[in-house]
Amino acid sequence: MVNEYAGSRMHVLDWVEGRSGGFVESLNAMLTLTGASVSPEALWRPVGYSNPAEALLDRDCAPLLPAQVSRCLREWWLAVDHPTASGPNWDLVAAVDFPERRRGLVLVEAKAHVGELANEGAAKRLRSDASANSHKNHERIGRAVAEACQALRASDARIGISRDRCYQFSNRVAFAWKLASLGIPTALIYLGFTGDAVIGRLSAQIRDAEHWRSLIKQQTDDVFPTEMWEREIAVVSTPLWLLARTLPAYRHSPELAVRRASRGGQAS
Repeated sequence: MVNEYAGSRMHVLDWVEGRSGGFVESLNAMLTLTGASVSPEALWRPVGYSNPAEALLDRDCAPLLPAQVSRCLREWWLAVDHPTASGPNWDLVAAVDFPERRRGLVLVEAKAHVGELANEGAAKRLRSDASANSHKNHERIGRAVAEACQALRASDARIGISRDRCYQFSNRVAFAWKLASLGIPTALIYLGFTGDAVIGRLSAQIRDAEHWRSLIKQQTDDVFPTEMWEREIAVVSTPLWLLARTLPAYRHSPELAVRRASRGGQAS
């Protein structure tokens, strides 16, 4: 099963399995600035190769989130509920303790090569044959991201997250804001895995922390100013953080997975 994965998906599973060092220790090091910490007994998803399912916060993911919070997220994000519709898939979600004993979440969006981050610059598109329900959900998502954008502009008027610009990045910021607006302290980590030269052939590998920060600035600065990273954003009285972090890849992606992806498949 381990060999079925490649890129950021494989690296996250290696990380939580402890192949790239102590998972809890390294995650806590990433969170030092926030004052939050995760304990060895905490809950997280995915658990590892034996249970690789990613977290969908707008679906039942208890005990990471109470069911009523997941329902609230889903109603905020979707106008029409159906089995194939959902909010973002998260590469990693973990329960953490913020200062003053406030239970919160850390959300991780992981990348393993430059192209994965560049792909976040596109707008959300509707297929030409999209159903009426898809159109309704498209509109609802646009309103949800706009609501988050308007609220976050209280911290910086330059914020411009949108369904129609940098959608993949925007939806993750919007979800993190919504959690904070519901009283759940949240840290959103954009995590770049460095040194996977094999998956890096799809575009270019992420070299180091400085390179990763420059890529993030290049791709997102026009919708979320660089100055807003690495600082606490107060959502009413609840902290929200955006952090850029790197972690060395434990191993290179399998050659077969990269060849498959270069022929039109996906490796992430």
